[in-house]
Amino acid sequence: MTNKKNHLKKCFREQALPDFKILQSRFIKINGKSYAVVGQKTLNSFLFSFFDVFDSYGERADAERATAVYKYISMFQITELLEQMEGLLNYSNGDTTFISQDFKGRYGEDINELLRANDQIHSLLQELIHEKEKILNNEEWKEDHFQSFQLAWESFWDAYEPRLKILFEFREYVWEHNKNVAVQETNLQNVYQEADVMYLLFSESLPADQSFMTNIDDLIQISEELGRVSANGDNTSFLTTFERFSMHLFKSVYRIFLFVILPASLLLMVYGLFNGSYHFRTSFNVLIITFILFTVHVTDKHGRKTKMIRRFKQIRKEKLGHHQLIQTKYSKAYETIKESEQKSAESIHEFVATPTILWRGMLVVSIGMCIIGIGILAANKESHDYGYGWITVAAIILLLRIFLPFTGFANIRFQLTPDGLKRGKKAKTFLRNIFEIRVNQSGSIVAIDIGLQYRQKYKIKKEYRQKTKEQLEIWCDKHSIKFKDRLYF
Repeated sequence: MTNKKNHLKKCFREQALPDFKILQSRFIKINGKSYAVVGQKTLNSFLFSFFDVFDSYGERADAERATAVYKYISMFQITELLEQMEGLLNYSNGDTTFISQDFKGRYGEDINELLRANDQIHSLLQELIHEKEKILNNEEWKEDHFQSFQLAWESFWDAYEPRLKILFEFREYVWEHNKNVAVQETNLQNVYQEADVMYLLFSESLPADQSFMTNIDDLIQISEELGRVSANGDNTSFLTTFERFSMHLFKSVYRIFLFVILPASLLLMVYGLFNGSYHFRTSFNVLIITFILFTVHVTDKHGRKTKMIRRFKQIRKEKLGHHQLIQTKYSKAYETIKESEQKSAESIHEFVATPTILWRGMLVVSIGMCIIGIGILAANKESHDYGYGWITVAAIILLLRIFLPFTGFANIRFQLTPDGLKRGKKAKTFLRNIFEIRVNQSGSIVAIDIGLQYRQKYKIKKEYRQKTKEQLEIWCDKHSIKFKDRLYF
């Protein structure tokens, strides 16, 4: 089975996007032949978003078989997501009077209906999970095994689909009216978390900035038709020629140092320890260079992956608007969403800031050069006069450090968008890459922790500080990003 999996992954590798892991589903036997979905999850979704369907010999499945296999696998993946959400259907008592009345007054829906229906939904979900476990117990999956699972699936979603409309409205209510803190103090916190999970499933899988459908079968159908690669498809549109060149260059150089030069230098070091002819400094320098190359490789990979995700989403959104099901069944809802996105873009908070590393770096360099210059002058050697040159350059850098901020040099315009933090015209740090945001008490410095790279710190222009601090706190709260109003370094 492992050999079959590796074989199918090789079949897909030519069309696969670089830097994304290639995954493969279990085989499903249909009419005597076994088929599997092989692909990548390029979106923040449980479903395959860039994939193909092959039989066990590596032959591409026809459209009918591919649709059936992808649907079964997607149903299974969504059921696994629902299983993780099962605990949210158990809630403790709490006073929800004010929120319930306020929500009903604004949307005309009774949120308590969801709480009263929890037992029924929970029972249907347990039956669906039970049928999923029965399939898992089979060593070989056959299409016949999915018949009872399909019935449990339909029963669950017949009851759950009407619930989705209220869930999405409740999530919108919490976001629009900043009710996060109030909801956390009631049993409606579980309802909000359930709404958030479902909202992400229905929006990210398409993708769309907002969810506009509640029919799960339509979601799977659109995901399958937009996500399957064509027989002669390629992935060249997701990376530029230069990006592909840098990818191969950094990866190759890093691997040569890691697997050839570094081991060779360590072996020479061990050999030199016995005959006293080897200096430790050589291996240490090679290790430092390898670490630097690793950092460059990881940083390049992270930036490249972010660009591919953005381009992939743009292409999918363009295709989504022309999809037949969207045009016939969801045209009005889709147009409403597009209008809403336009209005949202107009109300996005903006602020201007400059990277602190630039100004602090100039200050450190000027002080360091000044100290070196003074040291050379104090040494009173032949190089004495060079000290004046060091001090002069240090003074020039210090003056630039003082006056450049007033010219707008290195200013970056930021935007707090629904899917991330936009910097300038093109660069964007997506929500999933932001771990924490800190702002000092005066609101002048913001630090953005993006994990793999480093903590990015920016100095906010004076006229934006107070408003930006308030908006950052609200924005982080909405997107479940850690926010702290203290910054010590």
